[in-house]
Amino acid sequence: MYHGDLERDADDDTWDPCIRNGNSAINIFLFAFTTQTTIGYGFRYPTDACPLVVCVMCVQFMVGILCQTLMAGVIFAKLARPIKRAATIMFSKNAVICMRNGKLCLQFRVGDMRKSLLAEAHVRLQMIKKCITLEGETLPFHQFDMNVGYDTG
Repeated sequence: MYHGDLERDADDDTWDPCIRNGNSAINIFLFAFTTQTTIGYGFRYPTDACPLVVCVMCVQFMVGILCQTLMAGVIFAKLARPIKRAATIMFSKNAVICMRNGKLCLQFRVGDMRKSLLAEAHVRLQMIKKCITLEGETLPFHQFDMNVGYDTG
């Protein structure tokens, strides 16, 4: 545009435009779009009449790649972020300790509020209680893993 490409006649053979066949604003936009989205040029292509076009194309390419990278990163981060699962899992208000097969058993319910089904769900249960070591040291918050399932919980 600083070179006067849009003011000149497209049929003038003596004129060397910055962008060949870029005789309207729409054609220039399509050229910019082609620069960003493809490797090569066809109908519209830059000429060596304007060195500034090459600089602008390089800047456009770098900014475009940066924007595409940022958008891909945002989309990946959004998809990779875990859903707030704690809000969708509910526990029963009451728990029961009863005899089952001759052993004391802690029973409670766990429910999933989402409509999708959980596949291969694993539960880990820990009991925290006061413990006294063999050396006589008191551990007020010692954690014990409890067996809650068949082989691996």
